[in-house]
Amino acid sequence: MYPDLTKERVNTSKLATYSALLCYLLCVFILILANINEAGFNLYYGWIYPILPCFLLYWIVRGLRTWSWILIIPICAILFGEIFTLYFYHTPYSIHIVQLLLNTTTSESSDFIRDALTSLSFLYSLLTFIGIAFIPFAIVKWLVIPNHFYMHLRYLGIVLLLGSFGLLVRSYITLHERFQEKDVGYFVLHRDDKPCYFTPVTRLLNGYAYAHASSFLEDIVKNHLLEANLDSCTYDSPLVVMVIGESYDKYHSPLYNPDYRNTTPHLCALHDKDSLLVFDDVVAPFNLTNELMHALFSTCPYDSLDKWYNYTLFPAIFKKAGYKVMFLSNQFAIHNDDIWNHYTGNIFYAPEMSTLQFDYHNSDIFDYDAELLQLLPDIDTLIAHPHLLIIHLVGQHVSYEKRYPETFRYYTPEDTQPPFGGSYGKQIVADYDNSIRYNDYVINRIIEHIKPLDAVMIYFSDHGEECYDWRDAFMRTSEPTIPKEVAKYQYETPFIVYLTERYTTNHPELTKSMRAATHLPIYNTDITNVLFHLAGISTPNYYPNRDFLSPQYDTSAPRVLRFDVDYNTLMEK
Repeated sequence: MYPDLTKERVNTSKLATYSALLCYLLCVFILILANINEAGFNLYYGWIYPILPCFLLYWIVRGLRTWSWILIIPICAILFGEIFTLYFYHTPYSIHIVQLLLNTTTSESSDFIRDALTSLSFLYSLLTFIGIAFIPFAIVKWLVIPNHFYMHLRYLGIVLLLGSFGLLVRSYITLHERFQEKDVGYFVLHRDDKPCYFTPVTRLLNGYAYAHASSFLEDIVKNHLLEANLDSCTYDSPLVVMVIGESYDKYHSPLYNPDYRNTTPHLCALHDKDSLLVFDDVVAPFNLTNELMHALFSTCPYDSLDKWYNYTLFPAIFKKAGYKVMFLSNQFAIHNDDIWNHYTGNIFYAPEMSTLQFDYHNSDIFDYDAELLQLLPDIDTLIAHPHLLIIHLVGQHVSYEKRYPETFRYYTPEDTQPPFGGSYGKQIVADYDNSIRYNDYVINRIIEHIKPLDAVMIYFSDHGEECYDWRDAFMRTSEPTIPKEVAKYQYETPFIVYLTERYTTNHPELTKSMRAATHLPIYNTDITNVLFHLAGISTPNYYPNRDFLSPQYDTSAPRVLRFDVDYNTLMEK
């Protein structure tokens, strides 16, 4: 008896067709499910990308025949795994997922597998996979295509294959560029360049490319932290508190816009009593939190063309000086899984780097900023040792309605009249102003906590924000050319200083210098040098020409926005 080769070829052809159709349908379904979870993929091109890989899979399975399962099983496992991450983590394969895979220990893996197998997400994934797997089975078994359609399908198939080939070439060129990149900032600044996001394999490779760049960056930053250089410290200010806000349009506060409704009652009351210093000419070099945080924490001089990561971070110098350094962040914490957190947060909470900079760094974020303040040290602890407290708030970051509890809903659309935006704009502005009022409450809580001590508190926002101030728009933008209005609302920031009574008594010269600086032109990233001055830290990383408390401060220096626009020149036009 000879084997029935014709029957074997037919069965192999059916298996190849079934495998290719199944993989294609799964790829398209994953893109649709990812978009439901707000991944933002372009479905117009998304369904074309998998055509060529699935076509190649068809021919490979036909060639392998009985060995085809060696290829089919891992491919199905990859596709099933991404369906699971979409149900379980609400995200497709991404930078975050790859980071989890690379950083998970053996014991954590066993715990995760146990939890995953008993979760509803695993059940939903299994049912979804089985349901989709039935569709190509039905097509292969029962669909009959008339012969006269085959020629038309062949021409259409050739066009789609060429389109898929072109798109995939673009994907892999992009991936090649990303594997060559050493700065993780590239991945965030080019996050909308998504040709490498359209198949599970390219998504995994993109995540690995990010992890490769991130590891390179961490090694550089860690080495500079180890080499942090300190000459001496006089501990002039025993308690320094730096509070970093978020997305603050200063023209929505009467501190900067006297005609605006009183969204900052606590701060205005302190200002009226001359207990609060309001700086009125402060700008940020970026309107992106992550770019700003790198520039803010790095001791890289403002006029340097060098990269921020080629210099040490200032908390490491404070810690080496003997200050107890705490970093309380409601954005950058270990248990926060968005790309922004990985991009900037890892220089703070990666174990070795965190130890070199901080005595304490929180691992969780909270729904509202006031909840973060429960982590503040008590008075006795603050008195016992010099402290640098860095408090990083989520502030007025979109979505605004999520930034304050219901009890702080002071403003409604009915009592809000923005010049732009219509009824939608009224709701947005009401939510935004409520978030500013809640922020005022949070800052006042911090002030009340340190009020009895010899302490100085500096609060500023990372950048500004638009909220229907001069056009029908809110949030931040990235125009090729920055108009004056964008510079005004998105790059100007509030900057206030609170000096306790004990501080003004004990440090009259520092108090005098601070009061004299309220109208100086300032970059908010100059703060590193100001903090060194306040603490009495002598270090090669201190630049007096960028310290607005120093007689050597350079008031004529350009304040460059986004590397290419001089704010001073722009606003003089």
